[in-house]
Amino acid sequence: MKTKSVAAEPLEKQLWKTAEKLRKNVDAADYKHAVSALIFLNYISDFFEEHFAKLQAEEGDCAGADPEDKDEYRAENVLFVPKGARCSLLLATARSRDVLGRVFAYFLGEFSLAEGKKGGQFYTPRSIVELWVAMLEPYRGRVFDHCCGSGEMFGQSEKFVEERQGKIHDISIYGRESNQSTWLLVKMNLAIRGIDSSQVK
Repeated sequence: MKTKSVAAEPLEKQLWKTAEKLRKNVDAADYKHAVSALIFLNYISDFFEEHFAKLQAEEGDCAGADPEDKDEYRAENVLFVPKGARCSLLLATARSRDVLGRVFAYFLGEFSLAEGKKGGQFYTPRSIVELWVAMLEPYRGRVFDHCCGSGEMFGQSEKFVEERQGKIHDISIYGRESNQSTWLLVKMNLAIRGIDSSQVK
C-alpha cells in the first residue's frame, strides 16, 4: 500500500521531499538559491551536451570544430558549461524543459511557504496567477508585470496562448523586479521555459 501511495505522488512533491531531507537545518532563504541553481544547471547542460555531441561528431558545418571552444556555443546561442560543472557528471538521466519548469515553480512555492511572510517577495501562488491570466486573456501584445517576482505570470501567459493554439511570438514579455536575488530567479525560470527575458529589468 505504501508503494502505491508514493508512486501516485506528483514528481514535484517527490523531489521536494528529497530536497527537504538534504536541507536539514539550512535556512530556506539560503537553500532555495542552491536548489534553484542546480535545476538551472540541469537545464543549460541539456542544451550544452546536445551541441557538444554535434561538435564531436564533426558532421556538416561542425567539421573541424573544437567541442571545448566557447565561441562554437555562442554562435548557436548555447551557454558553455565548463568540464567540472557538467550535469553528465552529476546525473544519469535528464528531465524535459516542461518538467523542469513545473519543478522550478513548485519548489519556489514550497520555499515561499518555508520562509513565511518574507517568501511572498518572490512568489505569487499559481492559482492567483492563473486567475490573472484568465482575466487578461493575453493573445497578443505586451505582457508587463511591474513586480514580476519569479516570473510565473509570464510562464502562465505563454501556456495560455499555447493551449488556445495561438502564436507564441504574438506576445512580448516585459517585467521589473527590484530585488537582485529575485531577479536572478526570474531569469532562471524564464530560461528554463525557453522564454526571452531580455526585457525583464
